[in-house]
Amino acid sequence: MNKDYSPRRLDVVHFAKSNAQLSGDTPLVQMSRLYNDLDPVPRDSDLPYGVHWRASGWMEPGNTGQTEQAWLGVVAQARIPQICQRCTGLLAYPIDLDYRYRFVSTEKEAAEQDEWAEEDVLVVSKAFDLVQLIEDELLMAMPLIPVHERCDVQLPTEAMDAAFQEQAEHTNPFEALKEITKNRA
Repeated sequence: MNKDYSPRRLDVVHFAKSNAQLSGDTPLVQMSRLYNDLDPVPRDSDLPYGVHWRASGWMEPGNTGQTEQAWLGVVAQARIPQICQRCTGLLAYPIDLDYRYRFVSTEKEAAEQDEWAEEDVLVVSKAFDLVQLIEDELLMAMPLIPVHERCDVQLPTEAMDAAFQEQAEHTNPFEALKEITKNRA
């Protein structure tokens, strides 16, 4: 990690004007919103989970010919622990991020330009939290229903267990009804 820049308090304009780069590895436990959203079983697993990321900054002319604007490129790879909804086994869900952000001066500008811009438009900051931005993107990339591409566990093919099925086959429902009505009379 570059000593001149902190990923938790990044001066975006200075970073971009310097054409700087920054990289790091962030454990999931340091991304509290993502970490607290995980099921307890995988979260406490001893498998290596975390996020490896790289960020680079640069300046480009503004869209309307105005002064240059700061840009930030972020690439991240993560393995997020999940429970497979098919086999209920542990799943290390891979997520690869590759985003470009353009920075403007005010929230109003960001809201207006975000409507038509292909890139994400954010408000410039001298204390921008890059790790929080990566966490936001990871949260949005999480699957609604995590499943292995191929489960190694043999999945059951019947909804009922064998003992219940055997008992149900030996009991005639009409005989049972006859016994109930005979006892009431």
